[in-house]
Amino acid sequence: MQHATPPPHRAQLSADAYDLLRVLEFDGGGCDIRALIRRMALPPDRLKAAIEEAERLGRVRVRPRAVRPGLPAELCHIARVSMTPLGRRWGLR
Repeated sequence: MQHATPPPHRAQLSADAYDLLRVLEFDGGGCDIRALIRRMALPPDRLKAAIEEAERLGRVRVRPRAVRPGLPAELCHIARVSMTPLGRRWGLR
C-alpha cells in the first residue's frame, strides 16, 4: 500500500539528492568525487546542485581540495563527499 504523501524527510529532497544519498550509502558512506561523477552520470551542474542541497539539509559533508584540472569547473574544488550521521539515518527511507 502506498502512502498518500511521502515521509517528511523524503519530501525535502529532490530526486537527484536522494539518488546521491543512495549512491553514497551503497559505497559505504563516502565517495571520491571522480567516482561519484561516474556513478551518478549527471551533468556537473545537476550533481553540484544535488550535493549542495544534501549539504544544506545536513545529510552530506564535502571535503574541499585545491582546484585541480581534469574535473568540470563546478566540481573541481571537491575532493570527497561523505554522509553525515543524519544522512545515514535517512538515506534510503
